[in-house]
Amino acid sequence: MNGLDSMKKKILDDAQSFAAESKKTSDAKVDEILHDYQAQADTLEKSLVGDAQREAEGIRARAESQAALAERSDLLRAKHDVIDAAFSRACEMITQLPRDEYVSLLARLVAKYQTSKAEIILNERDMNEIGGDLIKQIVVNKIKTIDVSMVRISKTPGNFLGGLILRQGDIDTNCTLEVLCSGLRHELEPAVIKLLQF
Repeated sequence: MNGLDSMKKKILDDAQSFAAESKKTSDAKVDEILHDYQAQADTLEKSLVGDAQREAEGIRARAESQAALAERSDLLRAKHDVIDAAFSRACEMITQLPRDEYVSLLARLVAKYQTSKAEIILNERDMNEIGGDLIKQIVVNKIKTIDVSMVRISKTPGNFLGGLILRQGDIDTNCTLEVLCSGLRHELEPAVIKLLQF
């Protein structure tokens, strides 16, 4: 080998050595970049999985909360229905009082609210069954000094469960059982709830 061949060989060996070293360095750099990207991907995956788990937990918690709220709402609605039924039944029971007690109750309502000449409006059943007795009871009780001409039963019945409407000129005093029970409901409802053990 002559000097030129030896130089060529040296240059080729150096080039191969440099190429091998460059490949080794670039492989290490590629491995480092791949490792960094893998670490970033792992972190991102953990973050996304954690976010998804937190979101799923939030959705489950909201669903449980909504279910509990719906259950409480249904329970309140059922309690309200039971209380409504109890007050409706109480009003119906007043209409089923013995005749003399019911007439006496209505007479006391008239005496309490009458201030002038009045017309008493009853429902159709009461108008037919107790209208005359009511006038007699008002006068007989002498709850107020009432002249029979000051009170009369209307010929037109009202559309209500029981009780009466006392019409004095342009003013109507609503003493129907529905209104009276409704007025007492606020006062009596806590006792009814306690009685029904809610």
